[in-house]
Amino acid sequence: MTAPQLHLPRTVASDQTERAVDLLQLYFKSRKFIGSQWDGFDPSGTRAASANVFTSDDVASAALLNTPVPGHAVVHLLITQRERFAGLLEAVGPDRDFIDADPDPSGKDMAPVYGLYEALKTLPKIGPTIASKLVARKRPRLFTIIDADLRQTVFYETRQDTHRGRQLLHAEFSAQERTIWQRLESYRCAAALPAEVTTLRVFDVLAWMEAKAY
Repeated sequence: MTAPQLHLPRTVASDQTERAVDLLQLYFKSRKFIGSQWDGFDPSGTRAASANVFTSDDVASAALLNTPVPGHAVVHLLITQRERFAGLLEAVGPDRDFIDADPDPSGKDMAPVYGLYEALKTLPKIGPTIASKLVARKRPRLFTIIDADLRQTVFYETRQDTHRGRQLLHAEFSAQERTIWQRLESYRCAAALPAEVTTLRVFDVLAWMEAKAY
């Protein structure tokens, strides 16, 4: 059996700075996409102090990416299971770059992350897309968003196992002395994006924009 592989967007697989910058600026600076507000969304001003607890701001932020958190799940996150998820977030540790983490899903770096991700999926009407957005909200440098569009494109061959998909993504980013990772960082700088837009988010947006045929 052939091993699964990823299907990276063209602007990620090869150096297409002009095209990548155009797409990033369209997304983040044209005001066409409300998702451009997601990265810096902090209406209560408490985000930095709330790294290990889900807040109303975190829940509201999902709506900016067109996936509002269902009501029953909101109650669990903010009230009935608040302490449980605080413990899971604490186990993940502080935010850090995905490229520097051990990608093994059962290893010390990612096992707590996937523990949080899987726990979120047990909440009412929370699937892999919303779960990934909630984890990415709390650890944006460490966990990439994978939505339905990316599961049908980049992660087509691993869409039933996003743990494996992220492991393969780490391998792509790490290959040839981190060529693709450095490319994404160079795109972020060339597009003059704010500091809160992470390297993983640059990947996510470029992949999503290509999936949507922009």
